[in-house]
Amino acid sequence: MKKIITFVLFITSVASAEIIITPLKITFEEQNFTSSACSLKKIALLKQDFKATSTEDSGGSVRTGIYGFLETSDPSCQRQFAFVQYIKGCAIERTKTASGRWNSHYKTYQLRGREIDFNLPNWTVDTIDDDPMYASTDFATSSDRHYNYLTPKSPVVLSDKNKTKLLNYVHYSSNAYPLGLNQGPQREISYVSDYPSGANIFYFNGLPSLQYDAVLDFKLCVYKSTDVPRSGNPQNFDVPEAQGGPLVCVDWSNNHIYDRISRKFTESTDMKSFCQNLKSTNYLSVRIHNK
Repeated sequence: MKKIITFVLFITSVASAEIIITPLKITFEEQNFTSSACSLKKIALLKQDFKATSTEDSGGSVRTGIYGFLETSDPSCQRQFAFVQYIKGCAIERTKTASGRWNSHYKTYQLRGREIDFNLPNWTVDTIDDDPMYASTDFATSSDRHYNYLTPKSPVVLSDKNKTKLLNYVHYSSNAYPLGLNQGPQREISYVSDYPSGANIFYFNGLPSLQYDAVLDFKLCVYKSTDVPRSGNPQNFDVPEAQGGPLVCVDWSNNHIYDRISRKFTESTDMKSFCQNLKSTNYLSVRIHNK
């Protein structure tokens, strides 16, 4: 199902502070397929790394976001294919106490209707409800599972050469409409987006007081829609297409942590050890780890 994406950059105690967004890197990856009647022609992943800083203090954030595109041989084929995303890794929140010590605990992650520690050591279908299809629609809202998939109002070109122009276009929701609304011309292209939690450092009264870190890996896979059940899981990403597995998967990551010693954003080189620093077995239990 569709995930609610929240853009939390940083907090400052000065109301007049200005947020400066700095693009760090834009990458484009595509895989093409032999076109036939009502077929998948291309899957593309547009990824952006960016940094946000404050004009009033040293607070800031770094995160990675993506747009996943499906291009089919004909607009009528759009609903024959669906994204399923898998996730692995963790997201951690660190708070500074009055005594100057930093306490760390996992952030929360909504998985199939329940909140758990954001610590997923194994590949898990990335969904907030029973439907494993990424960006699907709540059945109570619409029987069209592809309702929330976006389609551009104007023709777009999926290519590495066009990646900056493409990013500027899809960044604005006013340039697209949900596939389920059937508004305007039908396109061969639809897309979804994901901007997961990244790394943040928050300053209060001029001092660092709150920190977020995220070390996350993803697999964005394309299945035939008929192979994605409305509940449970489809065949795993390593299962052949002929047996119900995906047509293709694209790997991407959102690996950003803040180093308080160097005062720089960096990456973790070992997800397993980084995510296992905290011991927790129950979301409702107290899970504080002093560092």
